[in-house]
Amino acid sequence: MSQRGLNPALGFSFNKTNFYLQALIGEDLLKMQDLNNSKQGSVYAYRHTSPGNAEEVVLTRRFLMHTIKEHELLKAEVALLKQPNSYNP
Repeated sequence: MSQRGLNPALGFSFNKTNFYLQALIGEDLLKMQDLNNSKQGSVYAYRHTSPGNAEEVVLTRRFLMHTIKEHELLKAEVALLKQPNSYNP
């Protein structure tokens, strides 16, 4: 499944999907493989680092859920800071 194909499945925008995939790659829970023989430009396959390891799948899910919560909190904080008179010394 492509990254764009993940968007509707996850209910995320392309940028948000990319953010989470990069976070999983950064934690070495996913690996990205370049499929360079494609005529569509850059095409990548995302693979779990330990295929068949149920514990790794659980850890990946926990990390992703934590990252999603953290992202939502940061988004809310940015929205609050953008409001006029939001600074309270």
